[in-house]
Amino acid sequence: MRWNAAKSSITNTRSERRELVGRQHGASIVEFVVVLPALLILGLGSIQSALFHQAKTTVTYATFEAARTGATTHALKAAMLDQFGLRLAPVFGGDGSGSDAMAAIAKGKTEARNAAITRIDIINPTQEAFQDFGVLNAETGRTEIPNSHLKHRNANDIRTNSGVNIQDANLLKIKTTYGYHLKVPLINSIVTAALKKIDKMQRSMTRTEFRSAQSPQYGCTARRGKMATWPPMALYPVVESCRMAKQLTLLR
Repeated sequence: MRWNAAKSSITNTRSERRELVGRQHGASIVEFVVVLPALLILGLGSIQSALFHQAKTTVTYATFEAARTGATTHALKAAMLDQFGLRLAPVFGGDGSGSDAMAAIAKGKTEARNAAITRIDIINPTQEAFQDFGVLNAETGRTEIPNSHLKHRNANDIRTNSGVNIQDANLLKIKTTYGYHLKVPLINSIVTAALKKIDKMQRSMTRTEFRSAQSPQYGCTARRGKMATWPPMALYPVVESCRMAKQLTLLR
């Protein structure tokens, strides 16, 4: 009788343990199902953030090179866009081969020329600066801001309309806006949906607000944020601004 009682006790203990282990496994599965979406979004979001940071750095450098090109080509947008597209090639990657490099450059230039994806705005000189300092070139029929002997010109001669002197009027400042393709699955859908909702709430706004971060390497101001109507919502806007001392006379 004692042996049978001990055997029954052992059997009951084992059964209780199996039942407890089964419950723990069930709880672990439920916890995993609950946590998995958050971990997935966090992991994919980290990857997309890294890719976006790399793209933002590339766009900052491309803006700097576009400003340099504009300083030597009378601030012609076609030349600046071409240079911007050339420097945009690292965004599209490749395996290091010449063929992939050429394909990336071609794609960068194509997107730079696409007005729905890339835009360059000239912030300085302004129309008021042309009115204050512009000189009509009889040969070309264009209004120019002279840049000869700037060192010896009166820096205190600040005009009323533009609020700048001739030295500052000769500084080319541009702002580039590039619509970056979000590449990571799920995250691109989440961000696009969020931007659409924000855009719907801000359609009545006439101005665009950005978060600014200083880029000390090139003396450029890097901005990124949400634009009310441009670029298309499938793209995340990367906005950069940079100024460059002009080396040739700017044409109006």
